Amino acid sequence: MKDIKSISEDFKKVLNLALEKTITSVPEKNAEDIKIKTQSLINDLNDQLYIKVPFIGDFSAGKSSLLNAYLNRPELLPTSIRPETAVSYELYYAPVETVEHYRKGLLITDKGIGDLAHLNVQAGDIVKVYVDNQKVKELIERNIVLVDMPGTDSSLEAHEKAIMSYLTEGTAFITLVDCEHGSLKQSALRFISEVQGYDIDAHVLVTKSDKKPLEDRLKIKDYIESQMRRYVKGAISVGIVSSVKNEIEDLEKVIANLDSFSLYKQRFSNNVMGLLDEMISILKMRNKTLSENVESLKKELLEIHSEQEKAILKLNENNETKKVSSASTDLILDEIKNKLVSMETDFVNEMINNPNNGTGVNQRLIESVRPIMISELGKVQETLWQDLQDKTATIFESISQFENTERFDSQSVIGTIETKIKPLTDLVFKNSKVYKGIIGALGIGTAFVAPWVEILIFFGPDILKFFGIGGDSRKEKEAMYKDNFLNKVVPGIVNHLRPKIEESLAQSHHEMVLTLQNEINEKVMQIQNSIEARSNEVKQSEEQINIEKEAIEVKIVLIEELKIQAA
Repeated sequence: MKDIKSISEDFKKVLNLALEKTITSVPEKNAEDIKIKTQSLINDLNDQLYIKVPFIGDFSAGKSSLLNAYLNRPELLPTSIRPETAVSYELYYAPVETVEHYRKGLLITDKGIGDLAHLNVQAGDIVKVYVDNQKVKELIERNIVLVDMPGTDSSLEAHEKAIMSYLTEGTAFITLVDCEHGSLKQSALRFISEVQGYDIDAHVLVTKSDKKPLEDRLKIKDYIESQMRRYVKGAISVGIVSSVKNEIEDLEKVIANLDSFSLYKQRFSNNVMGLLDEMISILKMRNKTLSENVESLKKELLEIHSEQEKAILKLNENNETKKVSSASTDLILDEIKNKLVSMETDFVNEMINNPNNGTGVNQRLIESVRPIMISELGKVQETLWQDLQDKTATIFESISQFENTERFDSQSVIGTIETKIKPLTDLVFKNSKVYKGIIGALGIGTAFVAPWVEILIFFGPDILKFFGIGGDSRKEKEAMYKDNFLNKVVPGIVNHLRPKIEESLAQSHHEMVLTLQNEINEKVMQIQNSIEARSNEVKQSEEQINIEKEAIEVKIVLIEELKIQAA
């Protein structure tokens, strides 16, 4: 199995070779620009090497104990941490054992491993644990980081923040269920189904199997597999482990089969292809300037400038962002409302059976709405992008024609946007044409949805108030809860979400416009640089021009071959 380092080195080798061929044939300004972009992408290839694998489950499921057994370090990770101080522990290798304590992305303390259990942690913190352990070393060599997550029964805020964070970084989620429970909770089944919808692997391990005889263990495993077959569309993976008896073979199988290579390649492939396309583009510009006289080129540039001004005016139409974000917000909220209304009976029953458990109702709410948010956001982003693409089609056609390309290819023209803006997530459209352009760069998924989920978390205490107090009989309670759910809870959720969703979509639209505008200006500047450089050159003979053009064509073919090699 290939590893992340090998594909990273392959990508860098391809980029450097293509860069070397490009900069020797294009104007100095264009060469400097493409060198900066290449170095930026290489820095990302170096910095974003790790794929994270979260272990999730209730506090009683034995996540920390299982990881301790796997590492043969029984006392390493705290096993009695309180739910209200839930944190995520990430495992890294180092010969000198230390811990780094992060809060909101900032390092707040760096201590020896002996202080791990005594850190002053808060919900949502991340602790990086550096251990001198052979298994961790082997995982880090594969660029895999195991994560001991906050328990699913921790504070809702801590758990949801961790989930939203690791959805973008995980190659697999490993769900642990206590053998004594004998089955997966509905919430666990919903989560497994959700992550598989994002092309993330999900595995289940039944823990504490030492508490049951073999026959019972196998029955529990069969039952959980039957649960997953009913509720989960993706591949089913269920194992049995015991940290007490050190029976961890099924965990070791899961870890051995983790495919971090494919996820890393998927993460950067479009970025690399986009940059290679840009190198081909500026080489074609150079050939264009060699093929025609300068006066003719300048006339063509004036026409391109005219189309540039028209495109930018269209992108910045008055109040367009506000109108677009408002209409798109209505679309997303309608789908959220439809989902909630369809689950009216589930929420009413939850309130009748657990009348004082607002947190449970809120958790169910988030589990139901989060995938809808991500999915609908993706659809809205796709529509917004198509509208912007229509508005700028003429200028990109002009640019494409200048390069003497055979057809207009928006991916070729704007693919390099991905090297400009840090990718946030690619959960929904990673295989779509839209993803390969601007949407992949701006991100659709957790980065935008996370603030919406936070609103639902803080809305939780109001849920019980909105449901109200039911009548004496179950029938009376059902009638009141149903009425209050449809007429108070659902409208309350929609009203709480509307401002933040509208704000996020306005920001998204603005960033799309700004990024596309910058890309237009940059492409036009590359053309202008090519023409200016040609104007300042000593006149060449026709033979010299043909020799240079042929050399550039060879380089273009070479970079096309490098694209195939990197695919």
